Amino acid sequence: MKEKKFKSMGKKLIFLITLFAVITFATDSYAKEKKHGAKLLIQTLDGQIIKAELLAVKGSKLILMDDLSLSGITTDIYELRSIRILKKSKLLKGLGAGLLIGGGSGALLGLLSGDDPPGWFSMTAGQKALIGGLGLAILSAPIGGIWGAIKGIDESIILEGRPNEEVDSILKKLNSKSRFPLELPHSYKMTNSLMKKKVRNPVEKNVIQKKHIRFNERHYQKPRSSKFSRFHFTFNPGYFNSHGVKNYSGYFKDWGFGDTKPGGELMLFFVSFGSYGPTDFPQVAKDPVIFFKNIRIEYSISQKFALGVGYFPLGEHEIHGYKYVTVYKEGRQYYTDLYLLGNYSGSVYYITGAWMPIPDAFLRKSSFKLGAGIGISNLNLDFRTSEWRFSGGKGDNINFSKNGLTFIAFGEYDYFFNRHWSVGVNIDYKYIPVKIEDFQLTGYYVGDYDEQFNMIYSSMILNFPEKRVSFGGFGFGINFGLHF
Repeated sequence: MKEKKFKSMGKKLIFLITLFAVITFATDSYAKEKKHGAKLLIQTLDGQIIKAELLAVKGSKLILMDDLSLSGITTDIYELRSIRILKKSKLLKGLGAGLLIGGGSGALLGLLSGDDPPGWFSMTAGQKALIGGLGLAILSAPIGGIWGAIKGIDESIILEGRPNEEVDSILKKLNSKSRFPLELPHSYKMTNSLMKKKVRNPVEKNVIQKKHIRFNERHYQKPRSSKFSRFHFTFNPGYFNSHGVKNYSGYFKDWGFGDTKPGGELMLFFVSFGSYGPTDFPQVAKDPVIFFKNIRIEYSISQKFALGVGYFPLGEHEIHGYKYVTVYKEGRQYYTDLYLLGNYSGSVYYITGAWMPIPDAFLRKSSFKLGAGIGISNLNLDFRTSEWRFSGGKGDNINFSKNGLTFIAFGEYDYFFNRHWSVGVNIDYKYIPVKIEDFQLTGYYVGDYDEQFNMIYSSMILNFPEKRVSFGGFGFGINFGLHF
Protein backbone atom coordinates (compact mmCIF):
# COMPACT_ATOMS: atom_id res chain seq x y z
CA MET A 1 0.00 0.00 0.00
CA LYS A 2 2.80 2.43 0.92
CA GLU A 3 4.59 1.76 -2.38
CA LYS A 4 1.42 2.50 -4.37
CA LYS A 5 0.83 5.61 -2.27
CA PHE A 6 4.31 7.03 -2.90
CA LYS A 7 4.17 6.14 -6.60
CA SER A 8 0.83 7.90 -6.85
CA MET A 9 2.24 10.95 -5.05
CA GLY A 10 5.21 11.01 -7.44
CA LYS A 11 2.90 10.93 -10.47
CA LYS A 12 0.76 13.69 -8.95
CA LEU A 13 3.87 15.79 -8.43
CA ILE A 14 4.86 15.39 -12.09
CA PHE A 15 1.30 16.24 -13.16
CA LEU A 16 1.26 19.42 -11.06
CA ILE A 17 4.67 20.47 -12.40
CA THR A 18 3.53 19.82 -15.98
CA LEU A 19 0.35 21.83 -15.38
CA PHE A 20 2.43 24.67 -13.95
CA ALA A 21 4.68 24.54 -17.04
CA VAL A 22 1.70 24.73 -19.41
CA ILE A 23 0.22 27.71 -17.55
CA THR A 24 3.61 29.46 -17.35
CA PHE A 25 4.45 29.08 -21.02
CA ALA A 26 0.89 29.90 -22.09
CA THR A 27 0.90 33.17 -20.14
CA ASP A 28 4.41 33.90 -21.40
CA SER A 29 3.27 33.38 -25.01
CA TYR A 30 0.27 35.64 -24.42
CA ALA A 31 2.55 38.29 -22.96
CA LYS A 32 4.76 38.09 -26.04
CA GLU A 33 1.73 38.65 -28.29
CA LYS A 34 1.05 41.88 -26.37
CA LYS A 35 4.69 43.00 -26.75
CA HIS A 36 5.60 46.60 -26.04
CA GLY A 37 8.83 48.36 -26.68
CA ALA A 38 11.45 48.82 -23.99
CA LYS A 39 10.92 51.59 -21.46
CA LEU A 40 13.74 54.12 -21.70
CA LEU A 41 14.87 56.90 -19.42
CA ILE A 42 17.03 59.13 -21.62
CA GLN A 43 19.12 62.18 -20.78
CA THR A 44 19.90 64.70 -23.51
CA LEU A 45 23.12 66.65 -23.86
CA ASP A 46 21.40 69.79 -22.50
CA GLY A 47 20.25 67.94 -19.34
CA GLN A 48 16.61 67.17 -20.21
CA ILE A 49 15.27 63.78 -19.07
CA ILE A 50 12.49 61.90 -20.87
CA LYS A 51 10.77 58.65 -19.96
CA ALA A 52 9.27 56.96 -23.02
CA GLU A 53 8.55 53.70 -24.82
CA LEU A 54 10.86 52.80 -27.70
CA LEU A 55 8.77 52.29 -30.85
CA ALA A 56 11.41 51.91 -33.56
CA VAL A 57 14.95 52.75 -34.64
CA LYS A 58 15.51 54.40 -38.02
CA GLY A 59 19.17 54.93 -38.78
CA SER A 60 20.49 56.94 -35.83
CA LYS A 61 16.97 58.16 -34.92
CA LEU A 62 15.02 56.82 -31.95
CA ILE A 63 11.24 56.98 -32.37
CA LEU A 64 9.57 57.16 -28.96
CA MET A 65 6.18 57.49 -27.32
CA ASP A 66 6.21 59.72 -24.26
CA ASP A 67 4.68 58.08 -21.16
CA LEU A 68 3.04 61.25 -19.86
CA SER A 69 1.57 62.87 -22.95
CA LEU A 70 1.33 59.72 -25.12
CA SER A 71 2.70 61.78 -28.00
CA GLY A 72 5.30 60.65 -30.49
CA ILE A 73 8.78 62.18 -30.41
CA THR A 74 12.01 61.50 -32.26
CA THR A 75 15.60 62.15 -31.33
CA ASP A 76 19.01 61.42 -32.72
CA ILE A 77 21.21 59.16 -30.60
CA TYR A 78 24.08 61.62 -31.04
CA GLU A 79 21.97 64.23 -29.18
CA LEU A 80 21.83 62.04 -26.05
CA ARG A 81 24.18 61.76 -23.09
CA SER A 82 22.88 58.49 -21.63
CA ILE A 83 20.14 55.86 -21.90
CA ARG A 84 18.76 53.68 -19.15
CA ILE A 85 16.74 50.61 -20.22
CA LEU A 86 14.11 50.12 -17.52
CA LYS A 87 13.17 46.52 -16.72
CA LYS A 88 10.61 44.74 -14.60
CA SER A 89 11.69 42.28 -11.92
CA LYS A 90 11.65 38.64 -13.06
CA LEU A 91 12.31 37.20 -9.60
CA LEU A 92 9.02 35.31 -9.37
CA LYS A 93 9.33 34.04 -12.94
CA GLY A 94 12.86 32.83 -12.20
CA LEU A 95 11.74 31.11 -9.02
CA GLY A 96 8.96 29.39 -10.95
CA ALA A 97 11.30 28.28 -13.73
CA GLY A 98 13.81 26.89 -11.22
CA LEU A 99 11.04 25.12 -9.33
CA LEU A 100 9.70 23.69 -12.58
CA ILE A 101 13.00 22.46 -13.99
CA GLY A 102 14.37 21.09 -10.72
CA GLY A 103 11.14 19.51 -9.52
CA GLY A 104 10.29 17.97 -12.87
CA SER A 105 13.80 16.60 -13.40
CA GLY A 106 14.01 15.13 -9.90
CA ALA A 107 10.59 13.49 -10.09
CA LEU A 108 11.20 12.08 -13.57
CA LEU A 109 14.63 10.70 -12.67
CA GLY A 110 13.15 9.13 -9.53
CA LEU A 111 10.49 7.29 -11.49
CA LEU A 112 12.89 6.21 -14.25
CA SER A 113 15.42 4.80 -11.76
CA GLY A 114 12.88 2.20 -10.62
CA ASP A 115 12.63 0.38 -7.30
CA ASP A 116 15.75 -0.50 -5.31
CA PRO A 117 16.41 -4.18 -4.55
CA PRO A 118 15.32 -5.23 -1.04
CA GLY A 119 17.77 -4.24 1.65
CA TRP A 120 18.40 -2.27 4.80
CA PHE A 121 17.87 1.04 3.00
CA SER A 122 15.88 0.66 -0.21
CA MET A 123 13.39 3.02 -1.84
CA THR A 124 10.59 2.62 -4.33
CA ALA A 125 10.42 4.62 -7.56
CA GLY A 126 7.53 6.66 -6.12
CA GLN A 127 9.54 7.57 -3.02
CA LYS A 128 12.51 8.56 -5.18
CA ALA A 129 10.25 10.69 -7.40
CA LEU A 130 8.75 12.50 -4.41
CA ILE A 131 12.04 13.09 -2.58
CA GLY A 132 14.01 13.86 -5.76
CA GLY A 133 11.35 16.26 -7.07
CA LEU A 134 11.08 18.17 -3.79
CA GLY A 135 14.84 18.15 -3.19
CA LEU A 136 15.87 19.42 -6.62
CA ALA A 137 13.01 21.93 -6.63
CA ILE A 138 14.29 23.42 -3.36
CA LEU A 139 17.85 23.57 -4.73
CA SER A 140 17.03 24.96 -8.18
CA ALA A 141 14.37 27.53 -7.18
CA PRO A 142 16.93 29.95 -5.59
CA ILE A 143 19.15 29.63 -8.68
CA GLY A 144 16.19 30.51 -10.88
CA GLY A 145 15.33 33.40 -8.57
CA ILE A 146 18.87 34.77 -8.84
CA TRP A 147 18.68 34.49 -12.62
CA GLY A 148 15.32 36.29 -12.64
CA ALA A 149 16.59 39.05 -10.36
CA ILE A 150 19.64 39.56 -12.59
CA LYS A 151 17.50 39.70 -15.74
CA GLY A 152 15.36 42.41 -14.09
CA ILE A 153 18.24 44.81 -13.41
CA ASP A 154 18.14 48.08 -15.39
CA GLU A 155 20.79 48.59 -18.06
CA SER A 156 22.55 51.95 -18.25
CA ILE A 157 24.56 53.16 -21.25
CA ILE A 158 26.79 56.23 -21.37
CA LEU A 159 26.92 57.58 -24.94
CA GLU A 160 29.44 60.42 -24.66
CA GLY A 161 32.80 59.50 -26.13
CA ARG A 162 31.64 56.27 -27.76
CA PRO A 163 33.26 55.44 -31.11
CA ASN A 164 30.95 54.99 -34.11
CA GLU A 165 31.27 51.18 -34.07
CA GLU A 166 29.97 51.01 -30.49
CA VAL A 167 27.14 53.42 -31.28
CA ASP A 168 26.11 51.13 -34.15
CA SER A 169 26.07 48.19 -31.72
CA ILE A 170 23.91 50.21 -29.32
CA LEU A 171 21.46 51.03 -32.11
CA LYS A 172 21.20 47.35 -33.07
CA LYS A 173 20.54 46.41 -29.46
CA LEU A 174 17.89 49.11 -29.08
CA ASN A 175 16.25 48.05 -32.34
CA SER A 176 15.86 44.51 -30.99
CA LYS A 177 14.06 45.92 -27.94
CA SER A 178 11.70 48.24 -29.86
CA ARG A 179 7.99 47.59 -30.43
CA PHE A 180 8.47 47.53 -34.21
CA PRO A 181 12.01 46.20 -34.76
CA LEU A 182 11.53 45.70 -38.52
CA GLU A 183 9.39 48.55 -39.75
CA LEU A 184 7.28 51.30 -38.21
CA PRO A 185 3.62 51.17 -39.42
CA HIS A 186 2.82 53.85 -42.04
CA SER A 187 -0.24 54.87 -40.03
CA TYR A 188 1.97 56.09 -37.20
CA LYS A 189 2.54 59.85 -37.42
CA MET A 190 5.85 61.16 -36.14
CA THR A 191 6.55 64.62 -34.83
CA ASN A 192 9.56 66.76 -35.54
CA SER A 193 12.88 65.90 -33.92
CA LEU A 194 13.08 66.15 -30.15
CA MET A 195 15.70 68.86 -30.05
CA LYS A 196 13.79 71.18 -32.40
CA LYS A 197 10.66 70.57 -30.37
CA LYS A 198 12.43 71.56 -27.17
CA VAL A 199 13.70 74.80 -28.64
CA ARG A 200 10.20 75.75 -29.79
CA ASN A 201 8.49 74.85 -26.53
CA PRO A 202 10.94 74.08 -23.69
CA VAL A 203 8.19 73.47 -21.08
CA GLU A 204 6.62 70.37 -22.61
CA LYS A 205 4.89 67.77 -20.42
CA ASN A 206 6.97 65.00 -21.82
CA VAL A 207 10.16 66.44 -20.30
CA ILE A 208 10.84 65.36 -16.72
CA GLN A 209 12.80 67.93 -14.79
CA LYS A 210 16.29 66.75 -13.87
CA LYS A 211 15.79 67.42 -10.17
CA HIS A 212 13.12 64.68 -10.03
CA ILE A 213 15.38 61.95 -11.39
CA ARG A 214 18.62 60.79 -9.77
CA PHE A 215 21.19 59.64 -12.32
CA ASN A 216 23.93 58.01 -10.28
CA GLU A 217 26.65 58.64 -12.81
CA ARG A 218 29.48 57.46 -10.59
CA HIS A 219 28.25 53.89 -11.23
CA TYR A 220 28.44 54.27 -15.01
CA GLN A 221 31.27 52.69 -16.88
CA LYS A 222 33.16 55.26 -18.89
CA PRO A 223 33.93 54.14 -22.45
CA ARG A 224 37.34 52.51 -22.67
CA SER A 225 37.45 50.64 -25.94
CA SER A 226 41.17 49.86 -25.65
CA LYS A 227 41.12 48.69 -22.01
CA PHE A 228 39.52 45.69 -20.34
CA SER A 229 39.83 43.64 -17.16
CA ARG A 230 42.93 41.46 -17.16
CA PHE A 231 42.76 39.49 -13.90
CA HIS A 232 39.79 37.28 -13.03
CA PHE A 233 39.17 35.51 -9.74
CA THR A 234 36.29 33.01 -9.78
CA PHE A 235 34.73 31.14 -6.87
CA ASN A 236 32.70 28.10 -8.00
CA PRO A 237 30.56 26.45 -5.31
CA GLY A 238 28.54 23.61 -6.77
CA TYR A 239 27.75 19.93 -7.29
CA PHE A 240 30.22 17.23 -8.33
CA ASN A 241 29.45 13.52 -8.74
CA SER A 242 32.66 11.46 -8.57
CA HIS A 243 32.82 8.32 -10.71
CA GLY A 244 35.19 6.86 -8.12
CA VAL A 245 32.33 5.80 -5.84
CA LYS A 246 30.61 3.83 -8.59
CA ASN A 247 33.91 2.32 -9.78
CA TYR A 248 34.87 1.34 -6.23
CA SER A 249 31.53 -0.41 -5.79
CA GLY A 250 32.12 -2.41 -8.96
CA TYR A 251 35.67 -3.32 -7.95
CA PHE A 252 34.55 -4.41 -4.49
CA LYS A 253 32.25 -6.90 -6.20
CA ASP A 254 35.11 -8.06 -8.45
CA TRP A 255 37.25 -8.56 -5.33
CA GLY A 256 34.51 -10.68 -3.74
CA PHE A 257 33.22 -8.11 -1.24
CA GLY A 258 29.73 -7.73 -2.67
CA ASP A 259 27.83 -10.41 -0.75
CA THR A 260 24.48 -9.89 0.96
CA LYS A 261 24.80 -10.04 4.73
CA PRO A 262 22.11 -12.26 6.30
CA GLY A 263 19.70 -10.74 8.80
CA GLY A 264 19.71 -11.51 12.49
CA GLU A 265 18.70 -10.36 15.94
CA LEU A 266 19.48 -6.84 17.10
CA MET A 267 21.07 -7.21 20.56
CA LEU A 268 22.11 -4.56 23.05
CA PHE A 269 23.43 -5.61 26.46
CA PHE A 270 22.04 -9.09 25.79
CA VAL A 271 18.54 -7.65 25.30
CA SER A 272 16.85 -8.42 21.98
CA PHE A 273 15.23 -5.56 20.09
CA GLY A 274 13.84 -7.74 17.32
CA SER A 275 15.14 -9.06 14.03
CA TYR A 276 16.44 -7.17 11.02
CA GLY A 277 16.57 -8.11 7.35
CA PRO A 278 19.50 -8.81 5.04
CA THR A 279 21.83 -5.99 3.96
CA ASP A 280 23.20 -5.53 0.46
CA PHE A 281 26.85 -4.62 -0.15
CA PRO A 282 28.87 -2.74 -1.30
CA GLN A 283 27.46 0.34 0.45
CA VAL A 284 28.37 4.00 0.14
CA ALA A 285 29.27 5.40 3.56
CA LYS A 286 30.56 8.83 2.46
CA ASP A 287 29.95 10.53 -0.87
CA PRO A 288 29.99 14.35 -0.66
CA VAL A 289 28.54 16.08 -3.73
CA ILE A 290 28.42 19.78 -2.69
CA PHE A 291 31.75 21.64 -2.71
CA PHE A 292 32.65 25.18 -1.65
CA LYS A 293 36.40 25.39 -2.26
CA ASN A 294 36.58 25.48 -6.06
CA ILE A 295 38.61 28.48 -7.19
CA ARG A 296 40.18 29.64 -10.46
CA ILE A 297 42.47 32.59 -11.23
CA GLU A 298 42.86 33.70 -14.85
CA TYR A 299 44.75 36.33 -16.84
CA SER A 300 43.44 37.67 -20.16
CA ILE A 301 46.23 37.82 -22.73
CA SER A 302 43.68 39.32 -25.13
CA GLN A 303 40.04 40.37 -24.97
CA LYS A 304 38.96 36.87 -26.01
CA PHE A 305 41.55 34.47 -24.60
CA ALA A 306 42.73 33.80 -21.04
CA LEU A 307 45.16 31.51 -19.23
CA GLY A 308 44.63 30.42 -15.65
CA VAL A 309 45.24 28.08 -12.73
CA GLY A 310 42.66 26.32 -10.56
CA TYR A 311 42.11 24.18 -7.49
CA PHE A 312 39.40 21.61 -6.84
CA PRO A 313 38.93 19.34 -3.77
CA LEU A 314 37.67 15.80 -4.34
CA GLY A 315 36.43 15.46 -0.77
CA GLU A 316 36.50 12.25 1.28
CA HIS A 317 34.62 9.19 -0.01
CA GLU A 318 34.17 5.78 1.63
CA ILE A 319 32.77 2.41 0.48
CA HIS A 320 31.98 -0.63 2.66
CA GLY A 321 32.13 -4.18 1.24
CA TYR A 322 31.16 -7.50 2.84
CA LYS A 323 32.34 -11.07 2.30
CA TYR A 324 30.82 -14.22 3.82
CA VAL A 325 33.65 -16.66 4.52
CA THR A 326 33.35 -20.35 5.43
CA VAL A 327 36.31 -21.86 7.32
CA TYR A 328 37.00 -25.54 8.02
CA LYS A 329 39.10 -26.31 11.07
CA GLU A 330 39.71 -29.68 12.74
CA GLY A 331 36.76 -31.20 10.96
CA ARG A 332 34.44 -28.42 12.04
CA GLN A 333 32.86 -25.75 9.82
CA TYR A 334 32.99 -22.10 10.81
CA TYR A 335 31.73 -18.98 9.09
CA THR A 336 32.89 -15.44 9.59
CA ASP A 337 32.11 -11.92 8.48
CA LEU A 338 34.84 -9.95 6.73
CA TYR A 339 34.50 -6.30 5.77
CA LEU A 340 36.62 -4.29 3.35
CA LEU A 341 36.55 -0.54 3.91
CA GLY A 342 37.86 1.64 1.08
CA ASN A 343 38.51 5.37 1.47
CA TYR A 344 39.86 7.97 -0.92
CA SER A 345 40.34 11.73 -0.72
CA GLY A 346 42.45 14.37 -2.41
CA SER A 347 42.71 17.48 -4.52
CA VAL A 348 43.27 18.49 -8.15
CA TYR A 349 45.45 21.35 -9.38
CA TYR A 350 45.32 22.39 -13.03
CA ILE A 351 46.18 25.05 -15.60
CA THR A 352 43.60 26.16 -18.17
CA GLY A 353 43.17 27.98 -21.43
CA ALA A 354 39.79 29.51 -22.25
CA TRP A 355 37.99 31.37 -24.99
CA MET A 356 36.64 34.15 -22.78
CA PRO A 357 35.14 37.21 -24.53
CA ILE A 358 35.02 40.04 -22.01
CA PRO A 359 31.81 42.06 -22.36
CA ASP A 360 31.47 45.81 -22.18
CA ALA A 361 29.02 45.27 -19.26
CA PHE A 362 26.67 47.87 -20.77
CA LEU A 363 26.57 47.21 -24.51
CA ARG A 364 26.71 43.49 -23.80
CA LYS A 365 26.31 42.29 -20.24
CA SER A 366 26.71 38.54 -20.66
CA SER A 367 29.17 36.16 -22.26
CA PHE A 368 29.86 32.46 -22.80
CA LYS A 369 33.17 30.89 -21.87
CA LEU A 370 34.63 27.61 -23.14
CA GLY A 371 37.85 26.16 -21.78
CA ALA A 372 39.99 23.12 -21.12
CA GLY A 373 42.91 22.31 -18.88
CA ILE A 374 45.47 19.79 -17.71
CA GLY A 375 46.69 19.23 -14.20
CA ILE A 376 47.90 16.92 -11.45
CA SER A 377 45.83 14.98 -8.92
CA ASN A 378 47.05 14.32 -5.39
CA LEU A 379 45.06 11.43 -3.91
CA ASN A 380 45.27 9.44 -0.70
CA LEU A 381 43.91 5.85 -0.89
CA ASP A 382 43.25 3.66 2.12
CA PHE A 383 41.99 0.05 2.36
CA ARG A 384 41.39 -1.87 5.56
CA THR A 385 39.84 -5.16 6.58
CA SER A 386 37.79 -5.62 9.70
CA GLU A 387 35.85 -8.34 11.43
CA TRP A 388 33.30 -5.69 12.37
CA ARG A 389 31.76 -3.19 10.03
CA PHE A 390 32.48 -0.27 12.37
CA SER A 391 35.33 0.35 14.81
CA GLY A 392 36.67 -2.29 17.19
CA GLY A 393 37.13 -5.24 14.85
CA LYS A 394 40.55 -6.77 14.35
CA GLY A 395 41.96 -6.12 10.88
CA ASP A 396 44.75 -4.92 8.62
CA ASN A 397 45.17 -1.84 6.47
CA ILE A 398 47.26 -0.33 3.67
CA ASN A 399 47.58 3.34 2.79
CA PHE A 400 49.29 4.94 -0.20
CA SER A 401 49.30 8.17 -2.19
CA LYS A 402 48.87 8.48 -5.93
CA ASN A 403 49.57 11.29 -8.40
CA GLY A 404 48.49 11.42 -11.99
CA LEU A 405 47.57 13.62 -14.92
CA THR A 406 44.05 15.04 -14.94
CA PHE A 407 42.04 16.74 -17.65
CA ILE A 408 39.15 19.19 -17.41
CA ALA A 409 36.73 20.74 -19.90
CA PHE A 410 34.22 23.41 -18.90
CA GLY A 411 31.64 25.86 -20.16
CA GLU A 412 30.21 28.93 -18.45
CA TYR A 413 27.60 31.59 -18.91
CA ASP A 414 28.35 34.79 -16.95
CA TYR A 415 26.40 37.99 -16.37
CA PHE A 416 28.41 41.16 -15.64
CA PHE A 417 26.88 43.74 -13.30
CA ASN A 418 29.77 46.03 -14.21
CA ARG A 419 33.39 45.62 -15.23
CA HIS A 420 34.39 44.20 -11.85
CA TRP A 421 31.60 41.86 -10.71
CA SER A 422 29.86 38.94 -12.38
CA VAL A 423 27.73 35.92 -11.54
CA GLY A 424 26.90 32.93 -13.69
CA VAL A 425 26.52 29.18 -14.04
CA ASN A 426 28.99 26.50 -15.15
CA ILE A 427 29.19 22.86 -16.17
CA ASP A 428 32.39 20.81 -16.38
CA TYR A 429 33.82 17.34 -16.74
CA LYS A 430 36.96 16.17 -14.94
CA TYR A 431 38.90 13.06 -16.00
CA ILE A 432 41.05 11.81 -13.10
CA PRO A 433 42.55 8.36 -13.87
CA VAL A 434 44.60 6.48 -11.25
CA LYS A 435 46.26 3.06 -11.35
CA ILE A 436 45.95 0.97 -8.16
CA GLU A 437 48.66 -1.71 -8.10
CA ASP A 438 47.93 -5.17 -6.74
CA PHE A 439 48.22 -5.49 -2.95
CA GLN A 440 47.56 -7.90 -0.08
CA LEU A 441 45.73 -7.57 3.22
CA THR A 442 45.30 -9.92 6.12
CA GLY A 443 41.71 -10.73 7.03
CA TYR A 444 41.02 -11.77 10.63
CA TYR A 445 38.11 -13.82 11.85
CA VAL A 446 37.00 -15.40 15.12
CA GLY A 447 38.21 -18.99 14.98
CA ASP A 448 37.27 -20.05 18.52
CA TYR A 449 36.74 -18.91 22.12
CA ASP A 450 38.81 -19.77 25.17
CA GLU A 451 37.45 -20.83 28.54
CA GLN A 452 36.82 -17.19 29.53
CA PHE A 453 34.91 -16.63 26.27
CA ASN A 454 37.66 -14.44 24.87
CA MET A 455 37.82 -14.44 21.08
CA ILE A 456 40.63 -16.40 19.46
CA TYR A 457 41.43 -14.92 16.08
CA SER A 458 42.57 -16.73 12.97
CA SER A 459 43.69 -15.08 9.74
CA MET A 460 43.75 -15.47 5.98
CA ILE A 461 45.58 -13.67 3.17
CA LEU A 462 43.43 -11.64 0.79
CA ASN A 463 44.84 -10.77 -2.67
CA PHE A 464 43.63 -7.71 -4.58
CA PRO A 465 44.64 -7.55 -8.28
CA GLU A 466 45.58 -4.34 -10.09
CA LYS A 467 42.79 -1.92 -11.06
CA ARG A 468 42.53 1.34 -12.98
CA VAL A 469 40.07 3.80 -11.48
CA SER A 470 38.67 7.10 -12.74
CA PHE A 471 37.77 9.49 -9.95
CA GLY A 472 36.45 12.20 -12.29
CA GLY A 473 32.88 13.04 -13.22
CA PHE A 474 30.44 15.78 -14.16
CA GLY A 475 29.79 18.87 -12.09
CA PHE A 476 27.86 22.11 -12.25
CA GLY A 477 27.56 25.16 -10.04
CA ILE A 478 27.44 28.93 -9.69
CA ASN A 479 30.23 31.37 -10.60
CA PHE A 480 31.03 34.43 -8.54
CA GLY A 481 33.63 36.50 -10.40
CA LEU A 482 35.85 39.41 -9.47
CA HIS A 483 37.55 41.21 -12.38
CA PHE A 484 40.20 43.92 -12.28
